[in-house]
Amino acid sequence: MSEKQLSSETATAIRQQFKLKPDEYRQILDGLTLLSLELENCTMKSIPDGTGGAPDLSNSIDENKATFELGPDNIVTVKHSYSQKTKAGKNVVFCLDATFRLVFRSEQEFTDDFFAIFRAVSLNFYTWPYFRELLNSLSSKTGMPPLTLPMLKSS
Repeated sequence: MSEKQLSSETATAIRQQFKLKPDEYRQILDGLTLLSLELENCTMKSIPDGTGGAPDLSNSIDENKATFELGPDNIVTVKHSYSQKTKAGKNVVFCLDATFRLVFRSEQEFTDDFFAIFRAVSLNFYTWPYFRELLNSLSSKTGMPPLTLPMLKSS
């Protein structure tokens, strides 16, 4: 996976694609308070000695699902999942699927329009560091070289 960046072209496309104006998005975002961020579910598979001494390992990441649920008292629960595969040549040697649960209190109405932008622009800034650490920690415990994903960057 290449370094994740939010370019000005991407930001412009996001503004054109979504219904909220940037100041409306910022107002809702400023009213969010993160109450908890937890690992809800995790599965991992490692192939013993699967690297075959291959120096070049390649990672592919699929950020495949993000949902939200409104609860009482302006509580919003967001779930965000990643699937990762590491290959040595053509062989998959390590897989990791993880779902994170984030709980927010929202001062403003948390809408589908807001969530569409939040998912595209902000959600990874909450979960990506935890996914990076989880992958590095688990891979190092399997006997393979510790896997390190790039830091999340924005422009």
